[in-house]
Amino acid sequence: LASGSDFVLERLGFERAAAAADLIVTGEGRFDEQSFRGKAPAAAARLALLHRKPVLLICGSCAVKDRRRLSRNGISAVIALDELMPMREIMASPAASLSKGVLMSRALVAALLESPGAAVSRGHRARKRKSWTKRGIF
Repeated sequence: LASGSDFVLERLGFERAAAAADLIVTGEGRFDEQSFRGKAPAAAARLALLHRKPVLLICGSCAVKDRRRLSRNGISAVIALDELMPMREIMASPAASLSKGVLMSRALVAALLESPGAAVSRGHRARKRKSWTKRGIF
């Protein structure tokens, strides 16, 4: 018996696509401890880790604050939208909030693309900037 996310990722040929990618972007509404147990974002991150590809997790909120745990599971960086803007704004316009969050975090995305191997090996701080952590970006 296989987990649903592993089955779907296998059927989609995700591992082959991940091996060819420069950056894996995945997301979930709320990323928490349960996310590590069979949900697609964590399964995708684990496969990306096998190929030393950086993974950017974009989520509405992230309850997992242990950066080492995220890194050990293949997540290189996190953009938690609720730490960048009010939840009412996110809920009122999710697509616009997602775009806005990525634009606000463009330096992080650029750093992940510049040195993907280094980003994975160092964990989810591609570059040390305290302001990223304060704004919900690891």
